[in-house]
Amino acid sequence: MKETKEVNLFREVLIPVLSAVIIGGLSSYFTASLAIAVLKEKVSGIEQDIDSVRIIAQSVQSNQIELSARGQWMSNIEMQLGGHETRLTRIEDNRYTKEDAERDIELLRLKLLEGGRL
Repeated sequence: MKETKEVNLFREVLIPVLSAVIIGGLSSYFTASLAIAVLKEKVSGIEQDIDSVRIIAQSVQSNQIELSARGQWMSNIEMQLGGHETRLTRIEDNRYTKEDAERDIELLRLKLLEGGRL
C-alpha cells in the first residue's frame, strides 16, 4: 500500500510538476531567444540609421564650409563694389581729386603686384 501511495504521489504530483518546470523552462528559453533575435534586428536597423545620420551630418558640415567660403567671397566683392560706387559718386560730384587718383593708382599697382584681379 505504501508503494502504491508513493507511485500515486509520483504520478499525480511529481510528474506534472517536473513536466511543467521543463516545459516552462523550454518555453522561456525559446521566447527569450525569439526576443533576442527581434532586438538584434532592431539594433541593426538603428545602427544603419545612425550611419545614415553621420553621412548626412558630414555632408551638411562640408556644405557649411563651402557656404562660409562663398559668404566671405561675397563680402569681399561687396566691399570692392562699395569702393567703386564711392569713387564713381565722387567723380560724378566733381569731388575726385588728384590725391584720390594717385591713391587709386597706387592701390591698383599693389593689387597687380600681388597677382590679384582688378
